[in-house]
Amino acid sequence: MAYLHFKHPEYELAYVFYTLSLKQFVKKLFLEFYKDFEKYKEPNMEKIHILHSWGGRKAAGFYSSVCEAVGFERKTVRDVAYETNKLDSVCKELYTEIESTHQAPNLYDYVFVDEAQDFSLYFFKLALQVLRPMGKLIYAYDELQSLNAGNSIPSKYSIFGDTECEDINLAICYRTPKEILVSAHALGLGIYHKNKENEIKIVNMVQDLDIWRATGYRVVNGTLNYGEYVELDREDVICERCDNPVEIHNYESEDEQYRAISTEIKHLIQKEDILPEDILIIDLDTINLNDSYYKFRKIFSEAMYDEETSTRIAKTNLVNKDNAVSFRIKASIPYTTIFRAKGNEANIVFIINAHKMQGISIYSRNRLFTAMTRARFKVFISGLNDMKHFVDEYEAVKSNGYKLCFKYPTIDELREMNTIAKKEAQNAKDFRTAVDLYKAISNNPKLATELLLEQTGSTSLSELIEQLKALEDALD
Repeated sequence: MAYLHFKHPEYELAYVFYTLSLKQFVKKLFLEFYKDFEKYKEPNMEKIHILHSWGGRKAAGFYSSVCEAVGFERKTVRDVAYETNKLDSVCKELYTEIESTHQAPNLYDYVFVDEAQDFSLYFFKLALQVLRPMGKLIYAYDELQSLNAGNSIPSKYSIFGDTECEDINLAICYRTPKEILVSAHALGLGIYHKNKENEIKIVNMVQDLDIWRATGYRVVNGTLNYGEYVELDREDVICERCDNPVEIHNYESEDEQYRAISTEIKHLIQKEDILPEDILIIDLDTINLNDSYYKFRKIFSEAMYDEETSTRIAKTNLVNKDNAVSFRIKASIPYTTIFRAKGNEANIVFIINAHKMQGISIYSRNRLFTAMTRARFKVFISGLNDMKHFVDEYEAVKSNGYKLCFKYPTIDELREMNTIAKKEAQNAKDFRTAVDLYKAISNNPKLATELLLEQTGSTSLSELIEQLKALEDALD
């Protein structure tokens, strides 16, 4: 995009991302790359539109910008709270409106979409709709991050129809060292996961065999086919590497975990010349993010105090839905969820509260994979008590020389995984909805009671209590 702006400064270029915290990071990268082509002139940022997919009251987004261009009333998240895929529903409505009026705006010469596996069909259709004549839609996605059946990118035909388009596969990873990337795939897919009978039971798997070669893996032994044993390896082009790129630690309490992480970070800053801005903390306990952060911050703040200078050598900043854009602050370490961290990266990543990830859950594994691949140099994974299965799986990766050695699932086994993934994706959405509802009514017991009475068909509080007791007995 930087080169395109250098060659054609008159072009209107849009860069669309899904994660709110990415905006400043993308802008910084764009300016850095532009300087490689033009050292003495600043880019015309009026031609560069770095946009969140939706947009809000304070910042323009792709969807909100198109609404404004065609005079369509922008919908908010609250307006489509009942929709499973909220962004796709509003994009579909807007796309249909533009189709019916034949008033497609010629907004952009190029639309670039990052992390395209996070977007659904009608977003892409809308993006095509607002291109100028001879304009192009370019999107990048990681096929190995599309493991969740509820999070897969639409087919090229469904987006473009018969229009000719070009695939470019980036088989070499220039960001993440081989050891971290292969370990992330192994743990994310559960390739070395063992069931209660101590038998290998793979949790999830890539359905399309060709994806492995397209993303840089090669067969070094066996056969890449359904139901067959195979060994996959990959080249590594990253020169700067770490002797122990992945560490997994188990602690008995939250306080112990947070003290150990604080001590390690202090060592990295004081002894290894690591800047706080080079570190990222990802908390996998999304539900209790705020509580966990304030507990961590207290311990961390005490550990960072330098008695000689009476100053703190580093601080943390919470990146959540209420503070989604301040991801990179000087001398500060971002503390965030996997949802906000996606698309961002750091030299060193601390993944905490990993015990919240169920070992047999496809949904959990996919989150762990994404978190691990944020690291450019080293990743620390920590949790409480139940971390042995992750430790054992990583040791299996190491003992196999950072290769993936496994029997590929059969077609029937893949279908079963796909069914489980869809159920887990829906359960995760339902759970988040339930948590939001709980938070909304927790300070209003009367409202909570009324909702329960309505939903259960109870006529009185005593009847409701009896129903709940019966349910409790049934669960026991």
